[in-house]
Amino acid sequence: MQSHSEKQPSVQRRLSFLRRSKPKFEYVLLFLICLGILLPTAPQAMITGIVGIRFLYLRAFKPLRDNWSEDLTLVTLKPILTDLWQGFKILLLVQGLLVILQVLKSAFDPSSLTLTLTSYLRLLGKQGFYGSLLILTFILIAKKERASQRSFSRWLALGLLLSSALLIVYMLFQRYWGLDWVHGLNARIGEHRFAYGVYRASGFMGHPLSLAYNGMLLALFSCGHGLWLWRKRSPDAWVWVALSALGLMIIQLSGSRYPLGVSIFVIGVAISGTLMSTRKNKWQALFILFIISILSLLSLWTLLLVDQNLWGRVSELVDWQIPLESRFDRWVFWKIHVKIFLDHPFLGTGLANYDRLLL
Repeated sequence: MQSHSEKQPSVQRRLSFLRRSKPKFEYVLLFLICLGILLPTAPQAMITGIVGIRFLYLRAFKPLRDNWSEDLTLVTLKPILTDLWQGFKILLLVQGLLVILQVLKSAFDPSSLTLTLTSYLRLLGKQGFYGSLLILTFILIAKKERASQRSFSRWLALGLLLSSALLIVYMLFQRYWGLDWVHGLNARIGEHRFAYGVYRASGFMGHPLSLAYNGMLLALFSCGHGLWLWRKRSPDAWVWVALSALGLMIIQLSGSRYPLGVSIFVIGVAISGTLMSTRKNKWQALFILFIISILSLLSLWTLLLVDQNLWGRVSELVDWQIPLESRFDRWVFWKIHVKIFLDHPFLGTGLANYDRLLL
């Protein structure tokens, strides 16, 4: 029989393994932040609020002031995150200046000072404070990342892959039956979103285009990360590439033309650049690139033929019998805003007056 002293190290090793395998709270937050790309504004704001509280609890601003680790994995990441953080500080400065200017402007027009302040403080939170907390979180996690924790990349990708797949299933029901669970289990999407026999799906967001732009972020970031892992010969690369494909499917189900076209183009450029940089034989790389281009065009053409909604919305653009402003409705948007700019060229309309002047 084993003595108590002989059993003790085994128990300690088991407990040590459990402590090491337990996912850190920062990783849970990082998953929620990435998942927030597919969620409405309110959950995004709540997630970033939790991130802010977490920063205060950990007093994480002090560790961020310390020098960066000499870890080689951060050599290329450091300038990118540094430039991103500098850009957000400039954005915060500009937004603060806008608040001051609009408060001064409200003294000379009938604008409400309270409405002016609340409008710009909300904008400052959405475009500055929220984003800065997210970037700080990514920097902090990057500093803590070590070789023994690289399996988190796969855990994160698989979690996002499952979440995206579930969202796509819901969007398919939404597309053909008009489900709108955001407004109730029995709610249905309005007829204004019904075109060419199906509804334009928007997931849990209020508008299909909002989901499409966020799906574009998911598709492009996942593709970029997948290509980076592919160059490092990591098996996790295919999971991220699959996640990028699901991102494109989300855009397609939303019925949004421009985000889908831009995403496919940028992904094609990224794959081309990766092939050209990894192949020693440039002619071989060009041949592979040619084959990929042909297959991509055939896939896009097949998608247009299968998806009548997307085909109809794309064919509208070249139907000369439809007025220009109906085919390109954003042309009206820009015409109106150019006129607003000409009426208020220096201080602008201010958020408090924007809706009234727009009408």
